[in-house]
Order: sequence, then C-alpha cells, then structure tokens
Amino acid sequence: MRHRGILVAAVGLLLVACTPIVTSTTAPAGPTTTPTTTSTVTILPATTSTTSTSTTSTTVTTLPATTTTTVPPSGPVVHIEGPTVCYSVDGHLVVQGWVEDAEVVTFDGAELHSYEDPGRIVFWAELELASGTHDFTVTATGSDGITSEQPIEVIADPNLVVEFAYVESVDPAAGTIVADYAEWYVGDPATIAAREDGVIGPDQFIDFYVRNNNPRLRTLTVDVGIQVALYACYRDPGPCVALEPVDLHTWAQLLANPDSDVVPWFWYGYGSLPYWLTIDDGVIVQVEEQYLP
Repeated sequence: MRHRGILVAAVGLLLVACTPIVTSTTAPAGPTTTPTTTSTVTILPATTSTTSTSTTSTTVTTLPATTTTTVPPSGPVVHIEGPTVCYSVDGHLVVQGWVEDAEVVTFDGAELHSYEDPGRIVFWAELELASGTHDFTVTATGSDGITSEQPIEVIADPNLVVEFAYVESVDPAAGTIVADYAEWYVGDPATIAAREDGVIGPDQFIDFYVRNNNPRLRTLTVDVGIQVALYACYRDPGPCVALEPVDLHTWAQLLANPDSDVVPWFWYGYGSLPYWLTIDDGVIVQVEEQYLP
C-alpha cells in the first residue's frame, strides 16, 4: 500500500549517390612472331577473368555495382506528449507537445497556444468535445516550406471509468496489471482530507493529497496495444519533464528496472508515481502517470 505526497502543478509541455568509375585493362601482346589481336571488354557486374591464346588476348574487367541511396527531404519533427489516441470522459482535455525545425505549427479544429523554446516550438490546444470520435492533425511547416503532420484521435465517451491508482506489477503476457486504488485531492479538499487523516495540523495547508487507506489490490485487464504515458526527462537535447508513450512490454521492463536502457530518456517517475487508469467496458485503454514533485 502506497501513501501520500505533495503536487507542484506542471504543464507538460515532438546520400550520397556514388559516382560510377569505369576502368579498363589490356593484357600484354603475344610473341612478336605471331600476329596478335588485343581487345578490351567492360562488363557490369560480372567477375574478372583473363583469357589468352597464342593469337588472341582478351581482357574482361568488372566494376563494382553502383549503389545509390536517396535521402528523403528533411522537415520538421512533430512530437506529441503522451499517446496519439486519447480518451476522455467529458471531452475536456489538452493536447500538447513540441515541434523541431519549424517556423509555424497549427492544430485544426482548436485554438493553438505556443511559445518558442531554443530549437523548438512548444504548443498546446485545449479541447471541449461532444461525445464521439474526433480526428485532428498537428501540422508543422519549416522555413523551406516542407511540412510534417501528426494525426491525433480523441474518443470522448461518458461511459468511460477513470480510476486513480498505484500500479504494483504488469504482466504483458497475460495482459493484466495489479493496481492499488487510491484517492486524489487538490486544493481545499486536499487540505481538509489531510487534516482529517492527521497528516497536517489545523493551521496548515496543502496543495494536493493522496489518501490510500485501503490495502486491497486488484488485477485488471489491459488492452495489449495500449500506450502508457510516462514522465520522461530527455538526456540531451529535450525537455524535462514531458509525457512519453511506451508499450506494455517496455512499461513492464521499466518497472522491473527503472534504469533500463530500453528507452532513450530517464524515467522521472521511476515507478513510484500513481497513475490515472481509463477503463472501457472492463478493459484499461489508457494509462497516464500523475506528476508529483
């Protein structure tokens, strides 16, 4: 059973073409007493051999095959924080991320907020959606006019169930997790709950509070294709902290060894933070780590 902590709110914040060389080789002429004909033949991409007779000398020279690799044109890189398929009970959510090597970023269907950071543009869009499935596209345009797009799908469904919990273990093979449900309080309710539990005195205040007085553990089914949003600190370059999606197997590996190199960033939560579990008809379809300082 896990216990309590204090929140500092954080806004989380995206050849070479080889030049063919042609060469030829001619074998020495035969004896001067015999008429001799010498010819040179170049073949690609056969093997090299030399054939001579007393009257005719033929040299075959082969060249390595020419290899050409085409590099696609560079363009902006769009990075979405968290998964690109999002679930919401009431349709209210924030899509956020950043783009690299871009001058302009747009988000269709919603007002986009952004600011410039060295080497990137950080953006976020606040959405208020009706029930149903909604498709959006983040578009980034570079100084050379090249654009990059990242589609996002948002599923708003009032029948979704959201639970706050610590995760004790993950079994990718079985498609299950073991969760310890807890209660999350922010603002005045956090102060009241913490005072009720004797964590703070009557004259003290707290920004957030996690109550976890029930030791019961639950085994829950998880969608095997789920993307789990974890808080990452990018080693260099990149932000800290930002939500990064991982699959179920990677999450299990990180829980077993938070220092694992299966991801190119440092796991800020290190397995100690709680999660928000979104459940659709008994199956967890979205997992997002809760930031704590």
